[in-house]
Amino acid sequence: TSLRIGAAMDMDGVVEAYLEQVATRGHYTCTVVLYAFNAAGERTAVIVCGRWSQQEGLVLGSERIPYTHDALDPLLDAGQTVTISNVHTDPRVSAELRRIQTQSQRPALAFIPLIVRGQRIGLVILSYPAVYEWSAPDLQPYQATAAQLAMAIDSRRQQQLARERSREVAVLEERQRLARELHDSVTQT
Repeated sequence: TSLRIGAAMDMDGVVEAYLEQVATRGHYTCTVVLYAFNAAGERTAVIVCGRWSQQEGLVLGSERIPYTHDALDPLLDAGQTVTISNVHTDPRVSAELRRIQTQSQRPALAFIPLIVRGQRIGLVILSYPAVYEWSAPDLQPYQATAAQLAMAIDSRRQQQLARERSREVAVLEERQRLARELHDSVTQT
């Protein structure tokens, strides 16, 4: 798993490698979501990057959902895995989450936070089509690889930023070169 995640060249590749290597070995629907942040570092949207289920297999995408704060945020921000055996009876579940899970007919959830440099950048979400009591052995493979997934995603983001900055510097340098040439040619004339 580490080798496949590490060898992935971009963010989609990292998510795909994670889902193919980890999710396909379990019997849960596994979804990887990342957050979009504003300039102040606040979460503004949830981006569903990929999902694996026994029925559909691997589905990659980038569905964007507005972010809403709920009672689970403090636990997840602290890096804790949150399990919900039944969304219909757990008082921590927001009405919107309850609606989504009722619609998908998956009442059991486990949220595993993806933490990088003390900030939650996303989640691995496991769901099950019946009321389900999550156990530590069930969650262990997902938790063990979530840190690797978070680091790989952060690494790809940093690489993308470096490429963008490099392009910006190249454009600026070209503009300066052209400005010097124009200045020299006008002076020569």
